[in-house]
Amino acid sequence: MIAGVIAPVTRRLTNRLNIRARLVFLCLAVATPVLLMSMVTLWAAIYGPLGHDWLILMLMLAACAFGLSVVLAFRFAYHFTGPINELVREALSIGRGDLHKRVKLESGDEFGLLSRAFNQMAANLELNREHKLMVEKISNSIRQSLDLDEILNTAVSELGKALSASRCCIAIINANGPSDLCAEQLVFDYVWWDPARAGAPLKNRSIVMTDESMLKTIMEQGTILSMDVLSASDTVPLFEDSQRNPEDWSSIRSLMACPITMNEQTLGLIMVHQCDERHTWIDPELEMVDSVAAHVALAMNKAYLYKRTKALADQQLLINHIVRAVRGSLNLDTILNTVTSELGDALVADRCQIALPSSEGPLVVSHEFHCVSFASMIGSNIYGYKPEFEPDVAPVPTNTVLGIDLARLSEFAGIESSNTLKDAPVAVIQNALTDDRTIPFRAFLTTIGSQSLIAAPLLNEDRLLGVLMVHQCRNQQRLWKSEEVGLVAAVADQVSIAISHAQLFAQVRQQAITDGLTGLYNHVYLKNRLERELRRAQRKAAPCSLLMIDLDKLKFINDTFGHPVGDAAIRQVSWALQNQLRSGDTAARYGGEEFAVILPETPLAEAVLIAGRLCRQVNSTPVPGLGAVSVSIGAAAFPEQAGDLKELIEKADKALYVAKRCGRNQVRAYEVDDCGKQAPDSHFPTVDFRQD
Repeated sequence: MIAGVIAPVTRRLTNRLNIRARLVFLCLAVATPVLLMSMVTLWAAIYGPLGHDWLILMLMLAACAFGLSVVLAFRFAYHFTGPINELVREALSIGRGDLHKRVKLESGDEFGLLSRAFNQMAANLELNREHKLMVEKISNSIRQSLDLDEILNTAVSELGKALSASRCCIAIINANGPSDLCAEQLVFDYVWWDPARAGAPLKNRSIVMTDESMLKTIMEQGTILSMDVLSASDTVPLFEDSQRNPEDWSSIRSLMACPITMNEQTLGLIMVHQCDERHTWIDPELEMVDSVAAHVALAMNKAYLYKRTKALADQQLLINHIVRAVRGSLNLDTILNTVTSELGDALVADRCQIALPSSEGPLVVSHEFHCVSFASMIGSNIYGYKPEFEPDVAPVPTNTVLGIDLARLSEFAGIESSNTLKDAPVAVIQNALTDDRTIPFRAFLTTIGSQSLIAAPLLNEDRLLGVLMVHQCRNQQRLWKSEEVGLVAAVADQVSIAISHAQLFAQVRQQAITDGLTGLYNHVYLKNRLERELRRAQRKAAPCSLLMIDLDKLKFINDTFGHPVGDAAIRQVSWALQNQLRSGDTAARYGGEEFAVILPETPLAEAVLIAGRLCRQVNSTPVPGLGAVSVSIGAAAFPEQAGDLKELIEKADKALYVAKRCGRNQVRAYEVDDCGKQAPDSHFPTVDFRQD
């Protein structure tokens, strides 16, 4: 652009000089013949014919004078037009982008001054082009890469080379420094140096900025600054930690510092050091550093957005994975183990735990993910003691659980489905050992080594199902980020749904296999369970007995006293079964007034004794509004009397039929005589319930 302006000027100047040279040449060319003619005429008038020789001599002298005037005229024109033409050629070369050529005129006149101006202009244009190419390279690096470390390392190396600096570095404000550090800290993670210019790496890559330091002033003003570092005894300190590592900073002769700002927020600082000699930074260099700082701020903002977007995407993938686990499985243990492991990996946490109510306490660790170096804490009571607590009856002790305000849980009762757990009171504890909210749980937290934690309630409407906890156990306390807290809350929401679904499924499953009137297992479950017990008995070569029980005269009771009394009598029999049977035995309502009992690893003789106790228990407990009732029981054993399930049920039922036919209120065991027919066995005396 500058060459385009200078070239027309130089052309006009050349044209003017050429016109002047032509005028001089024309004047000489015209004046010489006129002078010669005048001399010849004068000579002829004075000397006449005798001056012929002198005339020839004079003509020769005139021709020499004419030739000399022509040479002088051309030399005069070239003296003016030669440098101008050279300047024009160089200006056109600059206009075409060839900035390496220089005008070589050493004269001290105006032409020498003009040539030096051309050379300075070409040097500035070349410097600007190099700076522009360097900035474009950094800009391309930002566009082509999402790796912030790669971008910043490229920026410091290219900037240092372009400025021929000794050292170039980018410092980022440390937002995760020690909690007891009052002053801000600059961390130099990106440093380039040139040993040829006395540059060296930094031994201490951090600078503490107090309110009195020069760097603090630069950061607050937000403008680029260049200066000479005179000595370490300046009244305004530049490096607060220069006493710890003076070799890092004592070699600096000149310094340029430019803040990295984005949306009026200072993110860091670009520093350029000149260590071999003092350097006066020119405006193009300052502008280049300022431009690089703007690109670096853009790269940092872009990397932050990418990191945040990636974190949100990872969180969404994790939540989707948990949702699929919740939907794809009804096994609560599988779901909760998946949740703890996935969440622990996503947050890089030392422990991820789920505590649920159990008979051991109101909140006991039931599922856990932990680092390899830690021991499992499954089964630990988070209260550190066993308060008086009955599951599904007593409320959780205290008003808070690990900082979760239980009083606020009632606010979520009856809320619309669009409101999720993200609105619930999630507790974030930065220091688990000093926070007052952890006092009731201090023993538990000390045992697992928790330093910082996030606790989210597992809710079903306003009922607390349990607690999801994420712990930081190693090193210092952890400053939990808002997106991490949001992730824990979102996962807790899905865990609450999983627990609710599992409880509902367990309830429906229990209803599907139990009898609504008695609470005993139903006919379908009885056959499935009996089939499993027979297979196990066959594997272990052990006996398995079956009792078939019938409530005596139920039709008479219903017709005489009504069906409610008949139902009470059926419940009385079921209570006697539940009260007298062992833990491994299975009682079921077979249908109507019939019941069945599976006695694993029990021979027939022992089964008859158990049946006798059941008869006496039923007789000894009167039914309200009716009095005592009785039952008839038939017994059969596998494999002594039956080879499969169908045969076992059939023979136990035949024994029951014998007991009823022989007067009811008694026990009969199936037996076979030598001819293969059923033979009667000893039985309890027949007792009519109406006689009691």
